Amino acid sequence: MPKLSEEYVKACLKMSDAERSKLTDSERELHGQSSIKLKSLLNNLCAKDGTRYLELGVYKASTLMSAVYGNKNIEAVGVEDFTFDYREPKKYMEEGWPNMRSHMYDTLQKYQFVDDVNSENIKIIESNFADVSWSSQQKFDVIFFDLEPVTADIYDTFFKKVFNAFSRQCVVIFSMYSHEEVAPVLEQKVEQYSDRLVTEFKHQRISSGSADAFGYYSGVAIYGFRKKAFAKND
Repeated sequence: MPKLSEEYVKACLKMSDAERSKLTDSERELHGQSSIKLKSLLNNLCAKDGTRYLELGVYKASTLMSAVYGNKNIEAVGVEDFTFDYREPKKYMEEGWPNMRSHMYDTLQKYQFVDDVNSENIKIIESNFADVSWSSQQKFDVIFFDLEPVTADIYDTFFKKVFNAFSRQCVVIFSMYSHEEVAPVLEQKVEQYSDRLVTEFKHQRISSGSADAFGYYSGVAIYGFRKKAFAKND
């Protein structure tokens, strides 16, 4: 398990603020609900060999591929059920949006034979994240929570269930932190679950809107969590 210290995260952020990472123009231009700074941050955080990366809400895979590009010795898992697409008039489709699914797999296919990506270390779980058996998954060091829409109940599910797949110490990046109605809910939930998670550090980047292409898109909160030794899995 790689050690992701606060100093390491601050160094990653400093590079990302300047849009510095291993990413090429191809990854920087991948279409999705992301920005160059956000993609750079994920790429930098996953740079240590042996990192296990989890992404909740893969959408069109722009951030997933950015996390793994040039980081050939990491393992990545993406969870997506394709039911919500903010670009669609209805937004929600119970059986999933076929175009969204095909776009994601087209992106994965594009990188299948790229030397700087180890496609064998990428796994997609097609499921609502709440239905995944997290206790049977590997333990993850870097987690990108990019679900939309997000509610207090969804945060509860995350801290109760996905907690079972947290490494003893991990870094969790939450999107949508620029939303005035989202940030206070997240902070309240972090406090609510402090009986099982110690917040060792927190950093944030607030964007100018909910889709800021020049910042961190919808804003991010980056938490360094440590599991309490006596914390029980749900």
